[in-house]
Amino acid sequence: MIERLAHVVLFVTNLDLAEEFYCEVLGMVCKDRTSNALYLRGYGEYDSWTLGLVVDPTYRNGLHHLSFRIKKDSDLWKMWNFKTEGESPEIYSKEEEFECSGVGDSIRLTSPDGFPLEFVDKVAEIDWPEATGGISVPIHPRRRARSKRGLWKLDHVNLRVPDVNRSLAFWRDMLGFSVSEWVKDGDKVWAAWLRRRRVSHDVALAWSQAWADSISLPQMGFHHVAFLVETPQDLLLFADRLADWGCPHLIEFGPGRHGISDAYFLYIRDPFGNRIELFCLDYERDLDLPPIEWSPEAYKERGLLWWGKNPPAEWREILPVNSSWVRSIKGKTLSEGEGG
Repeated sequence: MIERLAHVVLFVTNLDLAEEFYCEVLGMVCKDRTSNALYLRGYGEYDSWTLGLVVDPTYRNGLHHLSFRIKKDSDLWKMWNFKTEGESPEIYSKEEEFECSGVGDSIRLTSPDGFPLEFVDKVAEIDWPEATGGISVPIHPRRRARSKRGLWKLDHVNLRVPDVNRSLAFWRDMLGFSVSEWVKDGDKVWAAWLRRRRVSHDVALAWSQAWADSISLPQMGFHHVAFLVETPQDLLLFADRLADWGCPHLIEFGPGRHGISDAYFLYIRDPFGNRIELFCLDYERDLDLPPIEWSPEAYKERGLLWWGKNPPAEWREILPVNSSWVRSIKGKTLSEGEGG
């Protein structure tokens, strides 16, 4: 029923600085800007926007919400029968609370672990016709970029949770995500990579205390959002751009290659502390195949890093999550009950 990740919205403190960083340094396209929000997309994306940046005095950084697109022929109400005993959930229009321009009506809930989620059945696409050579023709997004490199498209998010087994009851068993790979110690799952597309993952869940060592970390929170770049060479391009912008310190970890997902990566921070992974060349694998299993020892040895230097301590930092998202439908608390 869920097609894909539709958009991610993060907190920032300054829209002028955010627009300069994301558009000039990372090469994203600005779709729209309001008094308190910025709407962006990668240069190869067909949705009108996939990354929202919103100013809120409560948060310097962190996750405002995640949005998923469900199949167009799905019934929004039926999607939540397992939680509401057949009652219709509240449907939010784009004019309410947070104006998601280019997004239709949505269902909002808080996951069992406390993550703000939104589900939409319609997203606006880019405007197709453009004048070229004296005629109006459809121009695909990458052609519009005129060879200017930037973040290509939204790929996945990584969330930290107190109990991955319990989280799987929601993401896998209720929402229908497939597990591509996981780290298991007997019956205990330390981390799981989940997908609705034939890629390595759309959502990653990791036990927040698994590799904390002596660092005190929250029980749950947001770790990173990942955008695809087209080639490993682009990782070096963006490292150069950050340095040319005068901020090489925003490069946090990498470049390197993951054992899990088999992808090349570079982790950076935006000026507000949000973590972004630049990611490319993971695998395609059928959704009905069993998970590839790693032991905690194997993951620590070769799963996180197939090659590259170990991450710095700050890479383990967990970012805050919006705590004011809708939490109930018709008086029923969605973060309680069976499966969460």
